[in-house]
Order: sequence, then C-alpha cells, then structure tokens
Amino acid sequence: MNMSRLSVPEAAARLGVSPARVRQRIADGSLVAEKIGGRWLVDLSVSQVGQRRGRPVKVDVVWEAISLADQASRHQGAAAVFSEALFSAFSHQDDAIESSLSSRRRALQRLTEAARAARMGDDESEAVASLLAWLGNRAERRLYRVADRDFRPLLEDARLIPSGVSHPRSGMQDPRVVEGYVAADDLDGLVDDHWLDPIGVDQKPNVILHVAPARPNEVSALMLAADLAEQGGPREMRRAHELVAEALA
Repeated sequence: MNMSRLSVPEAAARLGVSPARVRQRIADGSLVAEKIGGRWLVDLSVSQVGQRRGRPVKVDVVWEAISLADQASRHQGAAAVFSEALFSAFSHQDDAIESSLSSRRRALQRLTEAARAARMGDDESEAVASLLAWLGNRAERRLYRVADRDFRPLLEDARLIPSGVSHPRSGMQDPRVVEGYVAADDLDGLVDDHWLDPIGVDQKPNVILHVAPARPNEVSALMLAADLAEQGGPREMRRAHELVAEALA
C-alpha cells in the first residue's frame, strides 16, 4: 500500500483531528481520498489543505468579516451592526474595491444569520456551523513536530501569535501543543529557526500553524472558534459554537 494513503483513523491521528473531521473534509473536498473496498483511503501527500468544493472564497473577504465581527463585539447588538454593513455593501457601487461586492455580501449574510441565531440562543444552528466551515478559508493549516525544549522559544517568537489551544480564552489550553498564526512571508524563517519538522505517518503534530496573509495583531473569539472547529472533536466543536455566540450575540 502507498505509504501516503492512510485510513481515516490514521489520517486523523496524523492531522491531529477526529475521524469525524477527516470524513467532513473528504466530503467538502479539502482532503484527497478514494473509496476502495468500502473504506476511504486519504492521500496526504497531495496537499494537507486542499481546495474546497463550491464557489471559491476570497481570503481578504474572510478577514474583512472577522474584522467586522470584532468591531461589532465592542457594541451592543451585533446583528444590527452586520445588517447595517450588509445594506451598505448592497448599495455600494465603487468598482475599485478589491473584494467583489458579491463575495462581501455573502460574507455579511453569513455573519448576520449566525448573529441572529446566537441572539436567539441557538448557537448549535446550521447558520453557525456554516459560518465555522467558511472561516476555515482564513488561513492554511500546517502541522509540525518540535522538540519539547523548543516550545517556549517558539511561543515567545514575535512572528507567532498564540491561538487555539495555546490561547487562554479558548478554555482548552494544552501545554503539549503550540498553536498560532504566522504571516505567510514569515513561515519559512520560523520553520528554519525553530527546527520544525513535518510530521511523519505515525506522528501526531505538536505544532499547529495557521498561515495567514499577514500576522493578526490579536486573536478574536471568532478566530479561536475557527481554530477549535478545525480540531473537530466534540468538546472542541462545542466550545467553538460557544465562542461564536460570545462574538456575535
């Protein structure tokens, strides 16, 4: 058997997520897999983060939505803020803006629907789940191994901003894992300086990097929710939905 093709449980162990999350990523097209003899074989050698099926997503629009959610969280009534921005997007006719109006409208619609669900106490709604899946486009997820003695220097590197299970607000801190955001331009230097190794077939990652167009200045509740949702476990998903409610309600 090709060593790059793994069963669902093996792929889950290598990626550091649950088998259910692997099956979800097979379904949405972000993992390459083939069904043979009634079971899925996942090919991680093609890409750890593949292209999702459906309409392509503009990364800048995702980050614009995250910024808008941060802005709204500082005011009462997030849904009202999103509704106002949505109306502005529909009425704005400036062709010079970088993000297409249709992409921006769809993003704001997602936020509006999720905010409405959160306000009604329905943080397990399909609208929230859809928003979390869409937020997966914010960054490329890279997995590595690092020696235990190098944990602290990596966490303290200014090029990395801790997030996910390395952020106290997640409520799920794991001292055995370093997770954070890094700018795409800083990735190679960070990997080289801290001797980060790609994970082997039988290894679990202890470094999770979200490679974004630019290093964010801070990690918001919505970003943490997206980080935890990518773990795919029931506890992580439950906390991800709670964080969406905190950000949007």
